[in-house]
Amino acid sequence: MTPTEFKNALRKLRLSVRAAAPLLGISLRQAQRYSRGEAGQSVSAPVANLLNAWIANITNLKQTHAQLSGMLDAIDRRSLRIRGGRKDETSVWKEQLTIWIQETEHLLRNRPPGLPSQNGFVSIGDCPGSDPGWAGHASLVTANDRKNS
Repeated sequence: MTPTEFKNALRKLRLSVRAAAPLLGISLRQAQRYSRGEAGQSVSAPVANLLNAWIANITNLKQTHAQLSGMLDAIDRRSLRIRGGRKDETSVWKEQLTIWIQETEHLLRNRPPGLPSQNGFVSIGDCPGSDPGWAGHASLVTANDRKNS
C-alpha cells in the first residue's frame, strides 16, 4: 500500500492519522510516516490488510443496505406481491426486509471503538453491479398480474 492509498483508506473510513494510529496498533509517528511516505516507506502488510478489510466490510454493508432498501421500495412503489404457492407472503417479506435493513444500519452506526459511524448510506444506483434480486422460492406479482389472474 502506497502513502496515497493509505491516505485514501483513512479518508474512506473517516479517520485522521492521529485517530487511526491506535486502531491500527502503530505509533502516531509511524502513521505519519506512512501518510507522508517518508523515506519511501510503504505501509506494512498487516496495516494495509486491516484497512482493506474494514473498507471491504463497510462497502459490503452499504451495498447490502441499498439492495434491501431497493427491494422494500419496489414492493411499496410498484404494489408488488410475493407469493409462496397460492399464499400471499408480501407482509412477511416486508417485515423481514425491514429487520435486515435495521441490522445493516446498526452495523454501520456501531463500528469498532474508535472507528467513526459509517452511516452515509448509498443508493441502489451507486452500487456497481448491484441487482436487487429476489430469492428463488418466491415469485413477484405486480398489480397487472393480479388483474389478469
